[in-house]
Amino acid sequence: MSKLLLLSLIGLIVISGCIAPDEGATKIVDSFYSSVETKNYDAIFDLIGRERLTPELENKTLNLLNTVNIKLGTLQSYNLTKWKTTSYATVVGEDQSGDYIYLVYDVVYENYSAVEEFTIFKPRGTNQYFITNYHVSSDGFFV
Repeated sequence: MSKLLLLSLIGLIVISGCIAPDEGATKIVDSFYSSVETKNYDAIFDLIGRERLTPELENKTLNLLNTVNIKLGTLQSYNLTKWKTTSYATVVGEDQSGDYIYLVYDVVYENYSAVEEFTIFKPRGTNQYFITNYHVSSDGFFV
């Protein structure tokens, strides 16, 4: 009987994580795309967390954003298609405890479409969100 209860609880936790994406994480991505639309790339560094940025990461991010704009064109629309939230607790070392929210968007640009993936980190016990990973896939990079 206790195994059945445990499996039911695990199922409930998994299902509840699939019902809706984390609203705070999607707001961060909305801010990201708003900054992309206006080409206010400096504002994106606040979404990453300035204290987390190295000069090398800042330059790579700027290069990526400029390349997306040049190759794919101006942002037209974006739509959330997948999401998943995973919680981690760090026992030893640098504290990375919190929720990691993985979001996938279908994005339409002026010249090409793209699939863009974000990983958003929400440290445990806070209401802060940070972009920790951003990946763009598009045929427009190969033309």
